[in-house]
Amino acid sequence: MKQMRKRMLGLLLILALLLSLAGCGQEGGKETETAGGAGSGTAAETAAPETEAYVSAGESAPAETAEAAVQKDRTTQVLVIGSGLAGLASAVSAREAGAECLVVEKMSFTGGTSRLSGGGIAAPGSILQTEAEIEDSPEAYVKQWMEFQAMTHREGMENPNEERCLFLASRGAETIDWLMGYGFEFGEPTSFGLIEGVDRFHYPSNLEGGQTGRMTEAAESLGAEILLETRATKLLVENGIVTGAVVETNGQTWQIRAEAVILATGGYSCSEELIERLTPENRNTIHVASPGSTGDGLLMAEEAGAALYENQWLMGMSYTVSADPSVTLNGLGGPWSIQMMVDKTGTRFMNEFCHPTAYTMMIMRDAGPYYSIYDSSDEAKTAILTENEGSEYLIKGETLEELAQNAGFDTETFLRWAEDWNQGIDAGEDSFGARIDYMAKLEQGPYYAVQMTPQNMDSMGGIVTDTEAQVLREDGSAIEGLYAAGAISNGELYDTAYMSGSSVLNCYVMGRIAGRNAAGDAQK
Repeated sequence: MKQMRKRMLGLLLILALLLSLAGCGQEGGKETETAGGAGSGTAAETAAPETEAYVSAGESAPAETAEAAVQKDRTTQVLVIGSGLAGLASAVSAREAGAECLVVEKMSFTGGTSRLSGGGIAAPGSILQTEAEIEDSPEAYVKQWMEFQAMTHREGMENPNEERCLFLASRGAETIDWLMGYGFEFGEPTSFGLIEGVDRFHYPSNLEGGQTGRMTEAAESLGAEILLETRATKLLVENGIVTGAVVETNGQTWQIRAEAVILATGGYSCSEELIERLTPENRNTIHVASPGSTGDGLLMAEEAGAALYENQWLMGMSYTVSADPSVTLNGLGGPWSIQMMVDKTGTRFMNEFCHPTAYTMMIMRDAGPYYSIYDSSDEAKTAILTENEGSEYLIKGETLEELAQNAGFDTETFLRWAEDWNQGIDAGEDSFGARIDYMAKLEQGPYYAVQMTPQNMDSMGGIVTDTEAQVLREDGSAIEGLYAAGAISNGELYDTAYMSGSSVLNCYVMGRIAGRNAAGDAQK
């Protein structure tokens, strides 16, 4: 339990970081090319343009810059667009296979949304699990994966594809071995601490710059070149074959010719236009992805003939109060500080602790606003609640009855659910299966209802690929010279529920495959 609570504290800190850094911004490209640019961005502020035309990720920007150098068209064997974990894994893999590799990133730092990730890697059957005598397997992980998907599965949707999920899970152990070869050290595997219950998550323990920092170092040490503040705007296609990309640097447009291109530009959860078009149910939610997650790669690939997955959705990260990091109510912690949640009628409707499904259940129920209910028994939480009295997000009542009246709930319904909540704690079994050891009774006034909004960290869906990371057309044929890895193509893994540890694993597994296969194309 001590280790689990330590993990929960870490998750709360990550949530605070996401809210403080990940203000999604929309970036539009030229409509005559492809609406959007490229690269999995970072949430850090963009630095001043570099003095030199080509800058490695390890260099820093000078305080003042000289006039931008004139860009010239270039050639390379493998061009990677985006520098999150999927792009960096692709670059490392391409260099391992002996191919020349160039990475372009539209932001001023490498990392993308991966930079903001908690970084847990699900690797069932790893050597570290074996050493710790933890019984696990890819099949057990995928079984639980499918169970979560079934909780919020949309009728008529074919995904998730269980075989594709098992394909990924079966490569978790070798991914850990590969990462250790690049200096990653891992502590003993741990549970995510919410509902999974199996110690299968692998967290690096020795990386001051995080996983993206170490992978950037690995790519550059192998000879990959990384161009920052370089935005891809259009794929070059000749006779149905992708042959490079048009990019922009310091307002200049130029071309990079390549034997193969890998799209690793992340998702689109910071593009309101794409959300409206592809998954309008997810409008009016809070986004905590990198501001570079604007769907650039998806749009470029679509223009080149790529098919899109039917089941587009956003990757839920449960719920929070506000996208404004100055709102101290965000510190209450959402599902990692579990409280009873009710809809606008005062009805409780879900297991608040089931983070893979909470986001989607709130959206599908369509009965907001939603509220987490607090009493005054916790001194630290009460201090936050008291200082926010009068806030647009908070409603107070001296009694539960008064709270229901002030919030506009059906009083009888709300009181019945409050009683059920308390009885579940006493009985040791909650009506919705929530974690009793994290629940707190509602018994000391005054009481508070804090409005919560669903929040997401990425998108689920994107462009269609196969297990060789090839980008596919509607007819199932591969677009020659074009590969994709990471959140740009994860539609076969999910319907509406995210599975902990799978996104980072997907970046590494498919990034390595994309890099290897792209290098093979380049060396034919």
